[in-house]
Amino acid sequence: MTPGAALRDGSSRFVLDLTGRFRTPTIRLLDDVLIIESHAINQVFKALSDPTRREILRLLAAGEKTAGELAERFDMAKPSVSHHFAVLKQAELVHTRREGQKIFYSLNTTVAQDAMAWLWDLFGRHDTRKRRAIRKADMK
Repeated sequence: MTPGAALRDGSSRFVLDLTGRFRTPTIRLLDDVLIIESHAINQVFKALSDPTRREILRLLAAGEKTAGELAERFDMAKPSVSHHFAVLKQAELVHTRREGQKIFYSLNTTVAQDAMAWLWDLFGRHDTRKRRAIRKADMK
């Protein structure tokens, strides 16, 4: 099985993600259409709905940072920042690793790519069909 792939009929109980770990599938292919399980995409959109969490992701796009480095960028109590980290972890938008007492966060691009693919499948294909139809009508 290649990384990021699931069985074509969606019957795989686990998929191999791009980091080489097996996980419960949150996406699957069905008739060449990307299907993301609703709870997974709901968690991603919940995480992205908050401007603080979007800023954390933007900061992580530059590379791995400790929880302390991220927290000092925000004027809020540490429990509030911890809550934001927990929501991002629940949506699998970030990876964490512990080194002694420090927790390092990094961006999980696989889930972000899955969400973008879902959005593209939802909106992009219809938009492309519309453009083709408009072009054909203009050519007549």
